[in-house]
Amino acid sequence: MKRKQQNASDRSTQSPQKGSGFAEVRWTTRVLIGWLNESETDARKRVKTIIERSQAALSGGSEELRALDSEITRYRWRDHAAYKAGNRLFIVQTTDQPEFEEAEAFAVRMVLSLAQEGKVGRLKQCELRTPTQSCSAWFYAEQAKQRFCSTPHQQLFNREKPGAKERNRAYQHDYYHHPVNKKGRRTK
Repeated sequence: MKRKQQNASDRSTQSPQKGSGFAEVRWTTRVLIGWLNESETDARKRVKTIIERSQAALSGGSEELRALDSEITRYRWRDHAAYKAGNRLFIVQTTDQPEFEEAEAFAVRMVLSLAQEGKVGRLKQCELRTPTQSCSAWFYAEQAKQRFCSTPHQQLFNREKPGAKERNRAYQHDYYHHPVNKKGRRTK
C-alpha cells in the first residue's frame, strides 16, 4: 500500500511527461487553422504568404530565407502579460502597429513557432479537386503525407478517380463470389 502511495506522490511532483505540451500546441494550431479558413482578407493573404515562404525556406537555400525575412521584418513585437491561470502566467506577443490586427500578429507568431519546430510543412490546404466538388480548406496534417482535410474528402477523391468504378466493381464481384472461409482466406 505504501509503495502505491509513494509512486502516486512521485508522479505529482515530477515534471510534465514528454508530449504534455502537445495539447497546447494543438489548441493554438486549431485556432490558427480556424482563422485561416475564415473569409479572405489582406491579413490572411499576408499570413498565407509567410506560410508559403516558411515552407520554401525549409526546403530551399539562403534566397528563400531572405524572402521570408523580408516578410516578417514588418512585424514588431512586444511581450504582454495576458493572464494568470493557476500557477502559470501567459505572456502574449503583440504588435502595436495599427496596420496589423491582433489576430494577424497571433497567426504570424504561430506560423513562425511551427517553422522553428520544423512543422510548418504540416500546414496544408485540402487537395480535393473533382468535377463535382473542390475544397481548399487549411488543415494541420497529422502525418506528413496527408493530402486531404478529412476522410470523406479523401474517399470522394478516390471514388472519382478515373477507373475507380471499374476497380470497385471488380472488388465487389470478387468479394461476393469468393467469400471468406473460417480461416479468413478467400475461397476460389
